[in-house]
Amino acid sequence: APGERERPVLALYDPNELKGAIARARTAERIRTVVAQRFAWDLPQPTAEQLCQLGQAAQARWRTFLDQPESLRLQREVQVALMLETMLLFGKNMEAVRFLTLRRATSAPVREFSLLIGEDKDGQARPLGWRLPVIEPLYRTAMTAQQLRHARPLAQSFVVPDISGLGQRIVDYCTICGRVPPERVFTLRASTFGELLEDWRADTRQLAELTPLRLQRVLETTVFAQTGDWSIAWLVSGDETRVGETRLYYSGYSVPALQATYSRAVTEILGRIGWPAGDSVAPPRVKSGPMYAGARFLPKPQSVRDLLHRLRDGMKAFCPGGERTAEWVAYHNRFTLYCWLMQALTTGMRAINDPTEIIDQLRGNSAGSPTVTLADKETVFLDRARPVRLPGMIELQLATYRRHAAY
Repeated sequence: APGERERPVLALYDPNELKGAIARARTAERIRTVVAQRFAWDLPQPTAEQLCQLGQAAQARWRTFLDQPESLRLQREVQVALMLETMLLFGKNMEAVRFLTLRRATSAPVREFSLLIGEDKDGQARPLGWRLPVIEPLYRTAMTAQQLRHARPLAQSFVVPDISGLGQRIVDYCTICGRVPPERVFTLRASTFGELLEDWRADTRQLAELTPLRLQRVLETTVFAQTGDWSIAWLVSGDETRVGETRLYYSGYSVPALQATYSRAVTEILGRIGWPAGDSVAPPRVKSGPMYAGARFLPKPQSVRDLLHRLRDGMKAFCPGGERTAEWVAYHNRFTLYCWLMQALTTGMRAINDPTEIIDQLRGNSAGSPTVTLADKETVFLDRARPVRLPGMIELQLATYRRHAAY
């Protein structure tokens, strides 16, 4: 109904009643927007030179440890170096790294951060891969068993190969220190880790500006720079702070996609450090069916194709003439749904509040410009809208819908 699309144009408020609340809220919103933005050239990101210096310092500390492996002081110091490398290559915070666990390759694929190990022909321990936990959107609605039958099978974790060789060094360290599955790899307390890190940074001037938080963000930002997709960046790095992000509820990826994305990102990071990617062992395969990460309800591509084909077939079967009103209504509903689906698939908008907003913008554009602003669940100010140029296909389809509605 026309009344549903009416929006307030002007509202008067008593300044004494608000006392700057709107201005403060507006400023706070701008600050949140700026803080939420991350780019490949994000200033907090370590430079390639800093990462290279970290790699050299970590290697030097590792060699010193191998010369005196019985030294308790060196065992603790090398833990710091291994933990920093783990943060860098897996995007984990200090607490997640502290609880890194040794597991057998045959252990259950639960949601945990662990290093999978096996044995070679000589009975020596070797890394078979890293098990990375998969985060899930923070759902608050309980689903029935009938509804969950239509959900995609969500993986608890996925396994990636030891591309960097870090897993082998950790296995060697654990062998020297007598640690076996399912023990934790690192034993340092958070306070001890902080103290040893400060001592290391004081002794090594090149590491003075490196912090665990800066290292933790490298993988996530690298994935985003390669893909342009924050959702897969959060899933690959297992960023628990992002489980409430809206886009996670509408994004889904197969486990092989996560594994390939991780491998590309780590290969680039190793290039910045100056380390060649080593010959890694392929991770053990999971015998279960295809698993996914992200949203639990996503349509399969084939299901979408079948729906579009059925709508087209239903419209082609309709021949204008003296048909009954019900046949006209059925044709109109199919055509409207077809146009809405094309708009949704082309723009990524749900368009819940105003499904015809784009059509209205096209009608009002001068000289037939295909540029519109995309916004969904927006305020009356449209302050989060983004200008885009529509592809010719959807522009033609919406123009056809306008002629259909006029007819």
